[in-house]
Amino acid sequence: YYAAPTPTAPPTLAHVRAHRDALLAAARALGATDVRVSGSVARGEAREGSDVDLLVWLPASHTLLDVGGLYTRFADILG
Repeated sequence: YYAAPTPTAPPTLAHVRAHRDALLAAARALGATDVRVSGSVARGEAREGSDVDLLVWLPASHTLLDVGGLYTRFADILG
């Protein structure tokens, strides 16, 4: 998953946590579980231009269209 950062500030773990409930609800609606933040945001090393890396577990029955839908929903939530 890639969410474009705002042009003036790097993404932060606090920003992701502020949207935690909405992210988890979006994941649950698609059957995704075990949502995790990884990469530079998780390590507190994000800079301007960094993305937000989210790892999720999806059942094998899901398609790339499902992944794309979840990507879009996450991007909408995180801005």
